Amino acid sequence: MVMPAELGHAMYARDVLRYLIQHFRHVGIEMFRDKLFGKLSQSTVLLLCEGYGEPCRVFVISSAADLQGSGRQMARVDISSVRNGTFRFTHYLVPDAVRELYLGLAADRRVQRLGEVADVGIGYVTGANEFFHLSDEERRRWDISTRFLRPAVLNLRGFNDIEYRREYWIEHRKRGKKAYLLAVPPVPRGSLPNSIGRYLREGEASGVPERYKCRIRQHWYVVPHVRIADAFLSYMSDGQPLLVTNAANLVAPNTIHLLRFADGRDPRCYAATWRNSLTRLSCELEGHALGGGLFKLEPSEAENVLVVHPRPSHVPVLFEQLRHGPAGSGDQVADLTDRYILKAKLGLTASDCLLLRDAAVKIESWRKHK
Repeated sequence: MVMPAELGHAMYARDVLRYLIQHFRHVGIEMFRDKLFGKLSQSTVLLLCEGYGEPCRVFVISSAADLQGSGRQMARVDISSVRNGTFRFTHYLVPDAVRELYLGLAADRRVQRLGEVADVGIGYVTGANEFFHLSDEERRRWDISTRFLRPAVLNLRGFNDIEYRREYWIEHRKRGKKAYLLAVPPVPRGSLPNSIGRYLREGEASGVPERYKCRIRQHWYVVPHVRIADAFLSYMSDGQPLLVTNAANLVAPNTIHLLRFADGRDPRCYAATWRNSLTRLSCELEGHALGGGLFKLEPSEAENVLVVHPRPSHVPVLFEQLRHGPAGSGDQVADLTDRYILKAKLGLTASDCLLLRDAAVKIESWRKHK
């Protein structure tokens, strides 16, 4: 059967895979670098099963450059990973040596999952982003007081720092971008200023209250669950997702993940070490590709990404070097963070670091291939 590539990562696919290993002696998945259906924005795999009525003895993942099997690589899957729901296709796009190194590091007590040190969640849901987010020009045109606005960041596109500071938000606002969230308190309409009333009537004329998320609220114009997070994490991206501290105390919608660190942990530690080769590979292994090569990291996937807390003495040095150093070069940043995190903290060799980085690049290249 031809199946969507979601078979390898979606929550709803786990029961399908469990069914297959319960009912077929041999299960095989064939992955392809080139899309089988070029006109579709959808990656697909071939599912091959035989021996119906028998429990699974062999589960094989194979990747091939084309249908003739050129460049084929095959790997046996640990069937227990299918049973417990941890199986993912991407883990078999890397050589056995890399997979063994990765699993060994995942079991190291000095390495943690992001979900162990922080809560990963979505931002607020407006139901109508274009209406509830305003630019500075729109704020002035409608004469809306900043008392009813909250500084917001809507995405991290083009951002290349590890700390989102106030000056970045000011520059964003000056360029005419939407930089405010309309934050109306849950009070009767009659108690609101006339300027707010005029703007809400504009929304009503445009049908905003009829949108689902607005319709189910007690007051359609009150956006719930608006919180300030310790850090932001990209939801969808072309390359490795960004993790940046929220130094400007901004709010963010559900186009960005919000991180709240536990037990007084310093978010700067994780922002500074995020771009090491282990975490980069972990993002690729735990997240999944969308059509066109875009990368998506759901909150549950982000919580599985491997992170390493640096030695306390390294934090200010590493943070400052990244803030004022080689932020424009991915390899330079990786070299720097690998030196402090993977080599100094975990004792990895330069060869180990290169293995991890090359594997991440390979998966990224695979999902971006047209």
